[in-house]
Amino acid sequence: MTTSHEHYNIWKQNLHPIPRRYYNELLRHFGLQKLAPATPEKKLLDIGCGRGFFSVLMAKDGYTVTAVDLDPDLLDSFAGKARDLNITQMQGNLLTDTFEPAPLVVCQEVLEHLEDPAQAVKKLACCVESGGSLIVCVPYRENLESKMITDPDTGKRYHKNGHLHSFDIVN
Repeated sequence: MTTSHEHYNIWKQNLHPIPRRYYNELLRHFGLQKLAPATPEKKLLDIGCGRGFFSVLMAKDGYTVTAVDLDPDLLDSFAGKARDLNITQMQGNLLTDTFEPAPLVVCQEVLEHLEDPAQAVKKLACCVESGGSLIVCVPYRENLESKMITDPDTGKRYHKNGHLHSFDIVN
């Protein structure tokens, strides 16, 4: 039986649509890498790391990485790569746990799933060392209604990816 997490496991070569997801992740990595400031201490806290693709690529770039996710199955999906690259994995909740501050904190594709993204940003700010940087990625102008599905048992409508929010630029 395939779980919903396995369908999106970029580490398994036999699953479709790996190439598209892989290239999307790779493009995001290079974009974020350009945003990451050059610091003497290449240390990253990756909050909401998911399957660890960004964590792994940053570790290969010489960063000391702490990869945090709420879901232990997602952490387990790249445990071997994490061991090989000395990535510290932590199961944790951004809203309730405390993390050691780092000079670079990245949070990708997490805030849209949370009831109170503003509170999450405040918590993320507490994870950044003085003078450090926080990089957050969220869906931009996503049409939430177009991705709604209806639970056949309850009749309730949900976003197919669990998104509660879409984001736009605020001046």
